[in-house]
Amino acid sequence: MSYINLAYKLYKGIIDRLGDGAALFDGMGRLVQSKDKHSQYFDVPKSSIAIRFTFKKIIRTIYDAGFYAYEFVDVDLWIKERVAISEAGAKTLK
Repeated sequence: MSYINLAYKLYKGIIDRLGDGAALFDGMGRLVQSKDKHSQYFDVPKSSIAIRFTFKKIIRTIYDAGFYAYEFVDVDLWIKERVAISEAGAKTLK
């Protein structure tokens, strides 16, 4: 088994054991893996939360679908802030 296949099996196992809203993003903010129930939780089509979609695109889709019960004065600014918070918490292992 190659190192890449082993690494994939390990992180897939981690995601499978996490809660329903778990998602894993790469260093560029693209979705790598998420739980199947993720789209059900946000009540959006499964195709809206697809592998390689950016975090920004996913939260915009969820917002546009009406998941948030309130509206923001400037939704683009709110999304920009959410992306910045996500990126600030991202760590890259070398």
